[in-house]
Amino acid sequence: EAPVVITVDGTPDAGAWYGLLFDAQSTNSNIDNAEIRFGGRTGFGVTGCITVRDAPDGALTLTNVTFESCQQSGLSVAQTQFTATGLAFNNSDAGLAHEASNLGSVTETFSYDGTLTNILRGGDVSETATWVTQGIPYAVGDSIEVRGATGPVITLQAGLELAFDNGEWLQVGDTMAGSLVSAGTETDNVILRGQDAVVNAGSWFGLRFASGSSGSSLAYTRIDQGG
Repeated sequence: EAPVVITVDGTPDAGAWYGLLFDAQSTNSNIDNAEIRFGGRTGFGVTGCITVRDAPDGALTLTNVTFESCQQSGLSVAQTQFTATGLAFNNSDAGLAHEASNLGSVTETFSYDGTLTNILRGGDVSETATWVTQGIPYAVGDSIEVRGATGPVITLQAGLELAFDNGEWLQVGDTMAGSLVSAGTETDNVILRGQDAVVNAGSWFGLRFASGSSGSSLAYTRIDQGG
């Protein structure tokens, strides 16, 4: 009923200040029932209204936090595993922005109003996780490779949409084992596509199942613009 509001004076635009930064020495921080507004200015390694950079796993817990008019993104987390529930992203350049390696930290669908995309940075994914649909796409800027010593299984929840940048791909297995389970339904497909606004065959490479990729399955999955 009385949230903490973290903002700037006057009637600013998005990016009027840098926002909150949690760095390598951050531990056990909690933000509960808060509104964070007009942050995310570019510079000093800041990538959103909240930027978590090089912090240890579990350094930040967010509960019922609203991000309003954020430049770059609302919540940007580099590698760190985090806990978040009840988030809302309003009128921002992007909602979530983080690595594929910590996407498993997102365990629920958040609220979006006037925010059209999330951002997913690629790289190796070596831990088993479920990637939860958000109702808006993830713009994937780098290729994703699912592989690791424990043979990670990545499950794509029904309704999840990943939009890959030109020339990128999603690879399963290779030098180490990995599996992909795309768990779409008849009424709620998983969508894997390119980012081109106009359909452009071959804008991204698509899916590649390499050695060690046994156990993968695709159900009710739509793959567009690949090859």
